[in-house]
Amino acid sequence: MEKRIAPVVGARPATPVALADRRSMVHRGTTVVGGRGGAVVVATGERTQIGALHLLAARAESPPTPMERDLAIIGRGLAIGATAVCAAVFGLGVLRGLGMRYGLEVAVSLGVAAIPEGLPALATSVLAFASGRMRRRGTLIRSLGAAEALGSVTHVCADKTGTLTENRMAARELFAGREAIVVEGPALAPAGRFAANGATVKPGRHRAVAASLLIGSLCSDAEVEGMRDGQLVLDGSATEGALLVAAVKAGRDPAALREAYPRLDQRDRSDGRRHMVTVHQGPDGLVAMLKGAPDEVLPMCDTVELTNRVVPLDEEVRSEYADYNADMAGRAMRVLALAHRVLPEGYGEAELGRGYTLSGLIGLVDPIRPAVPAAIKALHGAGIRTIMITGDQALTATAVARELGLSRRGSLNVLEAGDLALVDPETLRGLVRDVGIFARVAPETKLQVVRALQANGKVVAMTGDGVNDAPALRAADVGVAMGERGSELARDLADVVLSTDDFSLMVDAVEEGRLVRANVRRVLHYLLATNASEVWAVAGAVALGLPSPLTPLQLLWLNLVTDLAPGLALALEPGDPGLMAQPPRDPSEPIIPGPMLRGILAESGVIAGGALGVYGIGIARHGIGPAAQTMAFASLLGAQLLHVALARAGERPALSGNRGRRNPALGVAMVGSGALQLLSLFFPPLRTALGGAPLALADLGIALVGALLPAVLVEITRMLRTGTGKDTPAHLSISGGAS
Repeated sequence: MEKRIAPVVGARPATPVALADRRSMVHRGTTVVGGRGGAVVVATGERTQIGALHLLAARAESPPTPMERDLAIIGRGLAIGATAVCAAVFGLGVLRGLGMRYGLEVAVSLGVAAIPEGLPALATSVLAFASGRMRRRGTLIRSLGAAEALGSVTHVCADKTGTLTENRMAARELFAGREAIVVEGPALAPAGRFAANGATVKPGRHRAVAASLLIGSLCSDAEVEGMRDGQLVLDGSATEGALLVAAVKAGRDPAALREAYPRLDQRDRSDGRRHMVTVHQGPDGLVAMLKGAPDEVLPMCDTVELTNRVVPLDEEVRSEYADYNADMAGRAMRVLALAHRVLPEGYGEAELGRGYTLSGLIGLVDPIRPAVPAAIKALHGAGIRTIMITGDQALTATAVARELGLSRRGSLNVLEAGDLALVDPETLRGLVRDVGIFARVAPETKLQVVRALQANGKVVAMTGDGVNDAPALRAADVGVAMGERGSELARDLADVVLSTDDFSLMVDAVEEGRLVRANVRRVLHYLLATNASEVWAVAGAVALGLPSPLTPLQLLWLNLVTDLAPGLALALEPGDPGLMAQPPRDPSEPIIPGPMLRGILAESGVIAGGALGVYGIGIARHGIGPAAQTMAFASLLGAQLLHVALARAGERPALSGNRGRRNPALGVAMVGSGALQLLSLFFPPLRTALGGAPLALADLGIALVGALLPAVLVEITRMLRTGTGKDTPAHLSISGGAS
């Protein structure tokens, strides 16, 4: 490499040139696969495009996840509520003559009861369990919060190349012998079928197809290096490699063809020449092979190859090939024309520029990943909008989008990035509501689109694999990178990495995310209802001028033993079958909406009422003291364990809402927790430590009724609301309203 230092002198363009249109530039990080050239260095370090991307990614801030926002709100609410209740209970205790010291003890213990100590651990457990399930499916969660954020996603912004497509070229179609021939099979597979109108075409018996494949093998600098995992390994230009794969699928060996036709001379593509010519020694003399842009190659031809003969290339046939070229280009194909001629000895440049026989047109595509159309359809079914963001031209992007089934309504609005240069953020917020394809985008445009969607209150997942996707990956609510072919920067900045580059894993990830949210709601429902019941029971007793029905240690026991094991099991609940048939939640809706909160308070009040009733009967039987407290304690123990089934069912009756869902962990948790509760009642050392007293059989029966009645009342209420207990569609909200 030779280097010289000199200033760059020249006029700047009057208006900035879009990045995709800077044809004369080579950027840091670009892989050169062939050819020769000279370059003038105009930027280094942070001034290069890749340097600017790193800076843009570093400055982009990841927003907090929906769960982080929700739990922060719940934490503040619980802190304020607990403080208010403790102050009220203390004041009531003093007014009722219980004394300041006792009132303070009750208030402090009540403050402990009001805060579900296990909530942070259980919320983290829900996320950790989901991350483990996703990892087994091939999705790596790098940020626990992303597991839940996936379930709240309303929009998926997908980079086209490498995410929706395979980021490699493949021969899709030949127009040879005046007929269209489809090339079937995966992009790098060594076997494939050639078909015209559904009938198999044998390339060896079709003169134009055989000639086209020979030209594609010889007029090329790419190489087939071998096989790996059942796929061909190529070296060189992706376009030329695709032509070699087509030849292999037809049963040709490019290396053997090159030995039979040794190369003697060549003319490479250049700025002024959009075609390549190679000269070979053939069995019968010198031959020239030509491939390039159809609008350049067609004028260089005067004959055309058909199935078994050569005929003049008249205006009618020339127009037919030109029209088919336009048709393939409109279907997102890169089209090359292939031609050949016999050369005389001592040929010159004039002979290399005319007199060719046109063999055919070949259409190349970046193949769509096989699972992507079904994945997009599944996302549509889940109410999630998919937006394509690409550097390709609008025509190419639209053709790919149609093949993907990107639009749910049949029409697609396309916006080219150049149209965004002078658009203010407020206008862009309006545009992103209707645009399904953003074409010819620069990296900063992707970031603009993501931020505009977020400004509209949407939860955005951005998928990508390249360095140019990094800023948008960082700024999105969930950044999703491709693991196999993704750049290191993209993987480092992403919240989620798809290990197999399979976009369909997004559907699984969203489903897991929705399950996370549903299970967090189940855990919250259970913890808040049971803890609130303890608060109401203590506050109710104090308001009636009675001592607390629970000792401080009994309150701690209820919180730590009754809460944690069943709550952890609820975190392992399987999903409802209709989870992906529901629309995404409203991003502005809290994790505990108003109807759910009212339901929780009502249910906790019923449980507390049962315990207070038992406490009152205990006082009537034994007087104020440990026996009455132990009866109330036993009632709360049973009622809280029974409430697990109600929290598990959501807003549906437990008898029908839990039908068909198996959760072995819940059975183990209930048995284990129940055994510990029995120990607290019947194992004398533990019972004494908790401040309890032995209970007679009649006392236990009263406590059991006090535990059962609240569950029966809540179940009957749900049956009446949902229609005599029949199965109803699954909802994520609980007790009091659908989400």
